[in-house]
Amino acid sequence: MRALAYHQVENRLDYSWNTVSPATLRRQMRMLYAEGFRGVPFGEIAWSDSTGSDTRTIAVTFDDALSGAVQHAVPVLAEFGFRGTFFVPTKWVGRENRWDSRFSGRRASHATWDELRLARDNGWEIASHGHGHRDLTTLTEAALAAEFEKPMEIIMRQLRVPVRTLSYPFGRCDDRVAGGAHEAGYEYAALSTSPDRGESSVDPMRVGRVCVRRFDLAVEFRAKWGDGPLHQWQRAKDRIAYFCNAGTPAVWQRWSGTR
Repeated sequence: MRALAYHQVENRLDYSWNTVSPATLRRQMRMLYAEGFRGVPFGEIAWSDSTGSDTRTIAVTFDDALSGAVQHAVPVLAEFGFRGTFFVPTKWVGRENRWDSRFSGRRASHATWDELRLARDNGWEIASHGHGHRDLTTLTEAALAAEFEKPMEIIMRQLRVPVRTLSYPFGRCDDRVAGGAHEAGYEYAALSTSPDRGESSVDPMRVGRVCVRRFDLAVEFRAKWGDGPLHQWQRAKDRIAYFCNAGTPAVWQRWSGTR
């Protein structure tokens, strides 16, 4: 399976490494299109991968469902006939983001339900990113169940679409969390790091992705969905970023009083 993980898409000056400009996103999607790939939702490619029915697809996903990502990504991907997935932290819909680093001092906003309806109407998958965007590995059984169940209930109520896929907040997952996601009814769940090349099978509750960031060069972007030594470098970058972000969940939960 090939899967890309984005976060924010916007033009304004911001040095967050998880932000790309609309122009950059367009160039990247054009590269995929030129190579004969189809951009599809995460749930669709996960199913295709499990059946071996299509090898020229790539999942284009956006964690946090930020307003800028919805406003820009939907029309950009439509130019190439692509669709994708927004992973939504349902408690934060329409609210200001509070956990991402913003070196410019300005914080992004999460998409509203109206914006998510527009994405849905354009064929995008609206999926779960937990309810409160909490580190799921630290929660009690009851709190963990609520983080899984609330997004399924809320998205169904607001958008009338079933939710069967999940992206773990902060990429944090262990055996208990993966098992809880499966028990809650999720069919596939995404990590924030990429799997090893050549794996014969993929745990549907731990599907790997490669993150796309502001400072990626064109040759690096190509390596994210290709083979060779630069692909290994992209995997290494994801693991370095994951390590550097290890303290973010604890800081966020202490600040927000959700620990």
